[in-house]
Amino acid sequence: MEQYWAEYNDALELRGDKSPDSWSIRWQGCTPGLYWSAPGTKSMIGPILGGIGLTAAMRVDTGTLIESNLSQIEVINNRVELLFSLKDWHETTVRLNWWPSGDGQFDLMAEVATRSVGMLKAVEFGVVSSISTISEPVETWLESFRDQDASLRSIDGRESAWFKAQSAFGPDETATGNGSNKLWLPSLLTNSNQKIRILETTHPDDISRRYCDIHSRTKRTWTLGHDIERGVVFRTRHRCRIIQPDELINWSSLDAWQNEFVSEPLPLFR
Repeated sequence: MEQYWAEYNDALELRGDKSPDSWSIRWQGCTPGLYWSAPGTKSMIGPILGGIGLTAAMRVDTGTLIESNLSQIEVINNRVELLFSLKDWHETTVRLNWWPSGDGQFDLMAEVATRSVGMLKAVEFGVVSSISTISEPVETWLESFRDQDASLRSIDGRESAWFKAQSAFGPDETATGNGSNKLWLPSLLTNSNQKIRILETTHPDDISRRYCDIHSRTKRTWTLGHDIERGVVFRTRHRCRIIQPDELINWSSLDAWQNEFVSEPLPLFR
C-alpha cells in the first residue's frame, strides 16, 4: 500500500505502512520532528531528526523553531515540508523536509537561507534525536568537533540556551581522524532495556560538532558553521532507521548503511 501523510490530532501521521509501528511529524508545543510509537503502546518517542534551530557568532539568542515562527506546512507526495521564518534573524528562513526513504527509515534535509548581507557569522543548524519518552537531564555529554573553530563555537556563549543545567563533558571516541579524514560513525540510540534501537546519522560533510548522551539515549548534532550571505542556501542531510528486535547490528552493517547514505546525491526539490 502506498504511504501517505494524513492530518490527525494536530500532527501528520504516516498511513499506508504495513508496519504496526506508528510514525508522525509533530510541531505544536514540541521540537518539530519525527515521533514514533512502538506496536501496542501509546508512549511517544522523540523527537527523532528534530530541528532545534540556529546559533550564530556574537548571538546569545537562538533562532528557535517554534510554532509562532512557522509560516508554512505543505505535504508534497510522501514528503512533509515545514517553513520557519525566524524573527529578528535578518529575514532568515529554515525549511525542513522529512520523508520515508526505506522500511522504518526516514530522511531529513534542512535548508537555511537569509536575505541579509554580512550579518550572520558561523551559523550552525542543530538536530536532536532522542530515544526517551520524556525529557531527561543528561549528566554527561560526549563531545566531538570538526576542527578548532568548531571547538571554539562550543564556548563562545551560544551554548547557554541549550545546556542550561550543569553537565559534564568528555571526548567522544567514536569520532576519529582530522580534517578531511575525520570519521563520523552513525549513532545507535537505545532505551534503558535496549528493546528500542534507532540508528541515526548526519552526512559527514555537514557536521560541525556533535554531543552524545553517555547513555546513548540522546544525540545533538550541530551542522554547517559557515557565514551565510543573501542568495546562498545551505543544506544539511540526516537519516534515521528503526532497528527491528531480531536484527543484528555490527560494524560491517553500520558501514554499509552509512556508505549508502553518503553516496546518494543531494536531493533537490526545487
